[in-house]
Amino acid sequence: MRYIGITLFLMAFSSLAVFADEPDIIFIMPFDNAIVNTESTMVMYDTEPGFIPKIEHMGFELPAPLIVGGNENDLHHLTLKLKEGKNTLIWTNPATEKRLGEMTIYYVPSYSMKRVPRSKGKEFKFHSRDMEARCNLCHSIPQEMETVRDNPMSPVGKVCSACHSDIDTAAKPHEPAGTYDCFSCHQPSYDPARFALVNSQMALCATCHSQTTDSLLGQKFVHGPVASGECLICHDPHGGKRKNLLRSSTLDMCMRCHFDTVPQEVKNSLHGDLECDDCHQPHGGGNPNFLIEEGANLCLSECHDLPDEELGGHPIPGHPRQAAVDPSKPGRQMWCLSCHKIHGEEDISQLDIFNDTEIQRTFCMRCHY
Repeated sequence: MRYIGITLFLMAFSSLAVFADEPDIIFIMPFDNAIVNTESTMVMYDTEPGFIPKIEHMGFELPAPLIVGGNENDLHHLTLKLKEGKNTLIWTNPATEKRLGEMTIYYVPSYSMKRVPRSKGKEFKFHSRDMEARCNLCHSIPQEMETVRDNPMSPVGKVCSACHSDIDTAAKPHEPAGTYDCFSCHQPSYDPARFALVNSQMALCATCHSQTTDSLLGQKFVHGPVASGECLICHDPHGGKRKNLLRSSTLDMCMRCHFDTVPQEVKNSLHGDLECDDCHQPHGGGNPNFLIEEGANLCLSECHDLPDEELGGHPIPGHPRQAAVDPSKPGRQMWCLSCHKIHGEEDISQLDIFNDTEIQRTFCMRCHY
């Protein structure tokens, strides 16, 4: 009985040892809790030859990465498209379902309103001496680069675009990127990582777009991103598919911050067929809310010009279009928005106030009490 008990113990210990002997996942880049500002990133790790782990990103299984065989381990290159904010990657053994590793990557693009506390993440810079040296064991990343304005193919731009393909694929390229003049904005020296901006965003943009930046000097109202010098919140510095290098439609960009301005599906609002900059100046101006015209002139300049001689300036004859004081909103002037919901779905003009006495009474008594 004694020998049987020892044999069973050894068998059980042996099976536990085999079960515990899982393949290692050795992360090369980036590190856990890395903060990156590019939508796509390369995740590299070592593991045992022939072993292909299961990888999940935000709960979805990813396709197998590019695998390069080595002397001892296989080097896996996983190109990952990130979601803005926190991204979680989990590696498991498909045979045992045992978790082998986990990594968190924070994607914070230049236009993001999100920030990662220093206690949770650290910025990852690929172009440091140490990181480039690791990759140069197999690849060739030049230690020194030059850029030649008169020769757009020589040589830095094509080196950069080998990884940063958006430089080549932008439908409307920004001129420096389109001519591979990368060093007009990026510095080539390690400090400690290279290719950082040579100046602030606003200062760089002003070197070519001084007319735009100078026009904001002394303006009464300046849009927040512009006031803080964050041009890249709205504009893609390398190019894109839209005019003025806009990252997306003006509506999509404005809704990132002003999501409470339009209380329903934008397409259902009264002005859902317009772009925001049809009425608002995106950088700033002299009127509240960055309006391109002051007061009633905004509505009457092109879209809603009414013949004064026929209607007295308003569908309700004699009703003023603007005045110095708004009886329903003390401290503000009276104009079109005193009665009309410019971003709303149902406007007073659609409430049949001419036929429904109760609706008319309720609405008009805000001023005519």
